Amino acid sequence: MKNQITLIAVLAASITCCAAEENILSVSPNKQIAIVEERSDSGDRDYYFEDQPSRKKLGFVLAPEQRNELSNVIICASWNRSSTKVALLLNYGTKLSELLLFRKADDGKLHQVEMVEPDPSALYRKYTGKTIPQPGDGYSENDVGPWNDENTVSLVSGEAIQTEDPDRYTHLLATYRAHVSGSHAEISNLKLLGPLSDAQSENFFKRWRH
Repeated sequence: MKNQITLIAVLAASITCCAAEENILSVSPNKQIAIVEERSDSGDRDYYFEDQPSRKKLGFVLAPEQRNELSNVIICASWNRSSTKVALLLNYGTKLSELLLFRKADDGKLHQVEMVEPDPSALYRKYTGKTIPQPGDGYSENDVGPWNDENTVSLVSGEAIQTEDPDRYTHLLATYRAHVSGSHAEISNLKLLGPLSDAQSENFFKRWRH
């Protein structure tokens, strides 16, 4: 009997050591759905939607090939009022970011909505017939905004283009609305801002976030 008790204690300790650490990053307005970061003992991180009352997983944030592969992930979420749709700004690495849309489907899970983001550089070439030289590296400059209604959210797709001065960037920003219709999102109210200086871009995002 003593050996059995010892074995049970060892197994319990092993299970505790292997348990993943969970961190809630965002909660829907109705408090029913959370975006959770899960960290394993090996350092891998995964991100998923979770039903709060049951703790059941409702879908993953990252694509299969990205899961446990991205580093320095920061997620900013914008939920619609009914908690049935969410827009995510996903920052990872040091210079990359992307926008993701999800909707709650009939099966109760969160499914990604297909959306073709505007390309600010392509829009600039289309409108002006010009290109902006990029002697160095740049970085993504995206952001999520508020929901205009239950199906429409305001977004920014942007890029910062390094100039000949490595400490200065030229910014191109595309603002628009994404209307979720089923598994797709339609783009409207598309506007191109730029070229902007560092200070002008900073001021824009200060206004956008407030």
